[in-house]
Amino acid sequence: MNKNISIQIEPLDYYFFGGEETFNSGAKEITNYHVKSNRTPQQTGLIGLLRHALFEGGHPHNIGNSFDGTNTDFGYLKKISPLFISDSNGNILLPAPANITPQKGIISIAFKNEGAFFKNGEWENYTVAANNYDAKYGLGDWWINISTSELVESKNIFTTKDHIGINKQKQLDNRSAEGGFYKQEFISMTKGYSFSVIAELDESVIPDDLPRQLPFGGEKRTFAVKYKQTDFPDWQSIQTKTRQAFLPYAGNNPCIILLSDTYISNLDELNSYLSFAIMDESPFRNIITPGSVRNFGNFSRNPVEGGNKMYKTRNVTYLLKRGSVLFLKRGKADDVSTMLDNQSFQNIGYNHFLTYNN
Repeated sequence: MNKNISIQIEPLDYYFFGGEETFNSGAKEITNYHVKSNRTPQQTGLIGLLRHALFEGGHPHNIGNSFDGTNTDFGYLKKISPLFISDSNGNILLPAPANITPQKGIISIAFKNEGAFFKNGEWENYTVAANNYDAKYGLGDWWINISTSELVESKNIFTTKDHIGINKQKQLDNRSAEGGFYKQEFISMTKGYSFSVIAELDESVIPDDLPRQLPFGGEKRTFAVKYKQTDFPDWQSIQTKTRQAFLPYAGNNPCIILLSDTYISNLDELNSYLSFAIMDESPFRNIITPGSVRNFGNFSRNPVEGGNKMYKTRNVTYLLKRGSVLFLKRGKADDVSTMLDNQSFQNIGYNHFLTYNN
């Protein structure tokens, strides 16, 4: 038997979620001196946090292993929903569809039979007009309240703070003290907001036994963690509300809107099913924490014999970014849905989407 619980994760101060931009990743073997935090954690980071919570909560032998692309055996943790943000009033916010301009105007897509062009080995008999889009201003950066459909700008949820120093020895061990300048951009959340996720746990797990504070992300910043067993919406009901909130952005053509970052095994095949898309990519590389690890601050750059240290995977994978809007060719909705239906990634909160007008 399993049970669902709601988990709220609130940063107590500025935090740092690392990405591909690190102090050691500069071009031409030049050490990078400026790194920026991601605003939100990866789904695999959330899995790691909850495995840590299970470890500290009296289940050290039932935390499973890290996600490796196929493995979803996380012991007493069965699966999690995509990340969302909740506020102190109980509202739920998800990343808004990408086809919104900074001025809140909707980018509408019109397919006009005014010509032909060659795409993916065949001729298309229409041109595409992206109305209300101005390249000078780009795309908007919004979250959406799924109950009220209100748009909330990201800068009202997240703020940044630069930490500047001249001695980052553990990252700059090949540089002199004089050349050891670094700049690190941290993030904080506006008071009243927190990261949230719905997790499915083994029935034997008692949330009251799980820790209320845990280190999380780069620099091991402290986060408050709250667990609710009752009186919260499940992920299915969140999806139902989101479908209605996203409806104005779907337009009149068949489309798919991504609720989470999404793994695609064959981008060329996906592209052959699309008429147009408004999308971005997100780099994905996770930290592997073997089930045998007992010190969650013990990190190595490579796998260690005996599995007593965490390490970062070598290869980076690029996911389609949540909020991306995919406009489909007629009759291709099932083909695209089949490509997106990846159970392993869905179990960790990726590859969740909504289909419209199919």
